[in-house]
Amino acid sequence: MKIILLIGIMILSLATVGYGTSLNTAPSVDKIGGEDNTSVDIPNVNISNVVLRVQAGHVNRVTVTVENQDTVNAHTYRICAFLIAGAETSSAIGAGADCADTPQAARKGQSGQAQSAVINISNNINAPNNLSDWDISVQEIG
Repeated sequence: MKIILLIGIMILSLATVGYGTSLNTAPSVDKIGGEDNTSVDIPNVNISNVVLRVQAGHVNRVTVTVENQDTVNAHTYRICAFLIAGAETSSAIGAGADCADTPQAARKGQSGQAQSAVINISNNINAPNNLSDWDISVQEIG
């Protein structure tokens, strides 16, 4: 029993020293989301319409319309789409989603508040009736 305890203490000591600390290091507060981390704000936008274009039996384009909800500033948005139908995906695994940028959307309450982006799909989905999952992401870029 003593040998197991000794081996455990040795492993603990080596592991903590190996990560740049020691058994004498005082614990500190984890600063995830603190002043030393980069954060991305949630865009103040609504997705008001999504249209999947089916042509010759496959999805080859997605049109997404967004409405700026910011009452002060106009913004441009980058919209990305990723579709899955069975074993098919709209872009190669590891290549990232297909994206497009909107024109500048006027602030809320002004003409031009709603803008659309047309996203051309890299790998056409040949089975639109089997569409099992699709993700749309919106990022404020300007």
